[in-house]
Amino acid sequence: MNTLLFCSAYLQTDLDWEKRCRRWFEFHKDKGLEFDQYLIVDNGSPELPGWPDARVIYDFSRKLFAHKDIIIFRFEDTVGDHSKRAKQVAEQYVKEYNFSRLINIESDTYIISKRLVGKINQTDPEWNNFVGGNYGDLDQLPNGIDYAHGIDETWDDIFVKNLDIQRNYTYNRT
Repeated sequence: MNTLLFCSAYLQTDLDWEKRCRRWFEFHKDKGLEFDQYLIVDNGSPELPGWPDARVIYDFSRKLFAHKDIIIFRFEDTVGDHSKRAKQVAEQYVKEYNFSRLINIESDTYIISKRLVGKINQTDPEWNNFVGGNYGDLDQLPNGIDYAHGIDETWDDIFVKNLDIQRNYTYNRT
């Protein structure tokens, strides 16, 4: 089963791309989220990352870049409803390149629970939308989850908190 994971983005600098999309990608890959390619639909960002494992495309005229982990589909403008455009691009990408499964998790949402990662990995091949909001206790979720949200902290806060825990520092949130 080929799975495409996608999100939308508009980022100002290369550092923003690193702090948002790259860290998100590495975090979920290490967490065990199963996907074959990560599609970022860019809404005309002034700068794009120069990642060696990424390919920037502007249309569907070329064959699938199967050897690339990350595809950035770039719009030159910021006109219109970006989330709607991103969904349309992702759905077309799935059809064009024969993916059997499409998952949307926005780059500001981190799936912390291994149990939730397992739930996402085991969903049937179809459109799955896990973009944000509160999911509460996983056991109380209905079969068709619409939203999943792991945290409300920034990545830097989480990273520091995890380092503190590893070093046995006391962590008190004020």
